[in-house]
Amino acid sequence: MSVFAIQRACLVLACHLWPLTAPAARTLQAPDSGADAIRSEAELEPVQSSTPGNILILLADDLGVDKLGCYGESSAAPATPNIDRLASEGILFRRAYAMPNCSPTRAAVLTGRYGRRTGVGTIMARAREEELGLDERTLAEALGEVGAGSYSSAAIGKWHLSTFLSPSGSAHPLLQGFDHYTGALLNLRDEEDYFGWNQVMPDGSTAAQAGYITTREVDDALALLKKLPEPWFVYLAFHAPHIPVHVPPSHLHSRSLTNRSSRRDKHDAAVEAMDSEIGRLLKGMDAKLLNRTNVIFFGDNGTMRGAALPNADPDRSKGSLYEGGIRVPLIVRGPAVAVANSESGALVHAVDLFPTLLELSGLSTGAGDNAHGSNNAELNSLTLDGLSLVAILGDPTHKVRDFLYTESFEPNGVGPFTEDGVVMRGERYKLMRLNGRDHLFDLNGGGDDGEDLLTEGRLAQSATVEVSNAYRQLKSALESQMRSFGNE
Repeated sequence: MSVFAIQRACLVLACHLWPLTAPAARTLQAPDSGADAIRSEAELEPVQSSTPGNILILLADDLGVDKLGCYGESSAAPATPNIDRLASEGILFRRAYAMPNCSPTRAAVLTGRYGRRTGVGTIMARAREEELGLDERTLAEALGEVGAGSYSSAAIGKWHLSTFLSPSGSAHPLLQGFDHYTGALLNLRDEEDYFGWNQVMPDGSTAAQAGYITTREVDDALALLKKLPEPWFVYLAFHAPHIPVHVPPSHLHSRSLTNRSSRRDKHDAAVEAMDSEIGRLLKGMDAKLLNRTNVIFFGDNGTMRGAALPNADPDRSKGSLYEGGIRVPLIVRGPAVAVANSESGALVHAVDLFPTLLELSGLSTGAGDNAHGSNNAELNSLTLDGLSLVAILGDPTHKVRDFLYTESFEPNGVGPFTEDGVVMRGERYKLMRLNGRDHLFDLNGGGDDGEDLLTEGRLAQSATVEVSNAYRQLKSALESQMRSFGNE
């Protein structure tokens, strides 16, 4: 047994000895430095391996598509040569979606399930006794059960799926299948900032740390990559560029800043610093190791208020179900990608990463029938919402769905909810239902929602046949989706 497995077993035992009196965020009952720092073209030849490809998820916090040059949506975007390089060597998804806040997207990525099933619809505040239920099956658990090719795993950085007051507390990542976890469990706040924070250590203890947290997260990842047996799954969740806004170390960004610089300028500098550290991480990987690793760069929600580019409506950014809050960057580079420097216009969601990575690992997901397709009975008992994107990685013109759903609700749990919003979008039109009232948008003009086509939740008699048909189809798709949540 590996040292990671022993460590996890000890923490599992310890956790089961703790009093579990506080309710988790309840799950349903069973039935989302320079460009040359990566590698030169000569080093990017595919490498045949007898083991499944490694998996590296790089999750950015509060980063919308407006902040990346490779998306070309703002001429004022900060310099991100390393992330742009990932796009030029892989596939960029133009219409990728997440939840509008941190915790729900993390739950969606790691379970392949919507918040209506996991009970995670809003952020997990440190003062609450809530967590992703341990009866949920995570990517780490599923990949660890593949069989002879089972994956070792590590989670690094921001977790945000439990709190220090929740039943599992800081042991939660290990209890959810990861062999190793180190990082700051929640958002940085109170006495914490990017240069001093409390870190959960590999043994489960918490220790005060100093240094720039984005750099330390990459340091931890590089150290682990020297130890983890292949194939491995590493989930690196950056705190950047989430608040608190700050001035990063000068060698990591290109801007001239002071403490009085604007919120947007500091946010842009944090994006550049994260990009620099991503470059250092990828450069620090052996060329052959990198070439047998599928790298997934993803954003957990749109850019935060006051930092979006350009002239964004602050009410339509992070935290909202408008495009500025839920459309996020998704880039995949690695042996699974057939066409480098390609783009996909398919409608995809955070929940799709779970079945995609299972399929790449060699574990069938039963894509198309919403079953996991595993020989693990416990895994199969949970409905999977995500759809595998493997076909798109092979052919960028492929699509996996006609309608895409996302959501936001609070408080966490099974309801009733004080705030409740859902979205169903198709190729062109988008239906948003907020606390029971419908809003309809034509997205044909680009990344902004534009004007509401409904008046007080109703379609005008003068509406065109096209708009009327789109509204009817979106309502039907949304109602079908909502009915499916009652099946568990």
